[in-house]
Amino acid sequence: GAFARCFSLIQVLFPSTVEKICSNAFNYCISLPFISIPKSVKMIGTDALKNCFMMKEITISSSLKIEKTGLGDYVKVNKF
Repeated sequence: GAFARCFSLIQVLFPSTVEKICSNAFNYCISLPFISIPKSVKMIGTDALKNCFMMKEITISSSLKIEKTGLGDYVKVNKF
C-alpha cells in the first residue's frame, strides 16, 4: 500500500477529492492513533488499516461500507 510500513506516521489528512483507499494502504502504520475518512471516499480496500496497533478511533461517513479493514474490535468507530 501507499503508506504501508510508515512506522512514524501519526496523522493523515485526506483531500475531499479522494474516492478510494486501496488495499493495505496503511498496513503497519503502527503509530497512527486515529483517522478521519472524508465523505468523498466510497470504498476502503481489504486490510487498508490492518496492523495499526495504536489506532483507537476512526471517523467515517455512515453511508460508507467497510467490510474487512483489518481493524480490531478495540477501535471506536464514529459515523457522521
